[in-house]
Amino acid sequence: MNKLIRLLFLIIILLLIAGGVFYWKNQQDVADLNKELPEGMRVKKTLTGDYVVVNKINGYQFKVPEEWEGLSKAIYKDITKAESSIGEALQEKIIFESYLLIEGTRPLDGMELRVLKFADSIDLNTFVEQFKEIYMPSRKTEISEFFPQIEDFIVENLKGLKLSTLLRSKHGSEMVLSDQYYFFKKDLKIYIIMHFDDEFVREFIANGKW
Repeated sequence: MNKLIRLLFLIIILLLIAGGVFYWKNQQDVADLNKELPEGMRVKKTLTGDYVVVNKINGYQFKVPEEWEGLSKAIYKDITKAESSIGEALQEKIIFESYLLIEGTRPLDGMELRVLKFADSIDLNTFVEQFKEIYMPSRKTEISEFFPQIEDFIVENLKGLKLSTLLRSKHGSEMVLSDQYYFFKKDLKIYIIMHFDDEFVREFIANGKW
């Protein structure tokens, strides 16, 4: 009986060691990503392999799309004290402004996310119009003159949240690739996502915690 107990104890110890080694290897890429992130900003990885970005600094959380096959880069910056980038009138009302860049392990997978918190409520349309004038002014090309357009649509499964989009330019039937910005507002915060696909952004917002 004593031999059986010792054998079972040894098996349990070996299983714990093997589990610890597996967990360490499974979390190594996350540990490397978190070395470059400030306290309160973390990338987590579940035992099933899902990656989750948790930002306690700005108060949001989202799951990384499975098709990205993980993350290869995560860069976070507090740009609250940086030079004005959205106009003096709004800059004075900003409590904080942050920037996040994440990239997947596959080529072209990634996105940028900016969060701005204001002292008072800011009208989303007003903000987007001002953003458009600063970042995407109309410009002439040899083919045509490009006027950035703003489109509104609803993320239905996120309590009717309004999402404004600056669309890409269209020259005839050709789509010219350029930055595409998505804006949504929650309480005193405005979120700006830079991506290129409506459906991805809909799902990303709907599945996040803001």
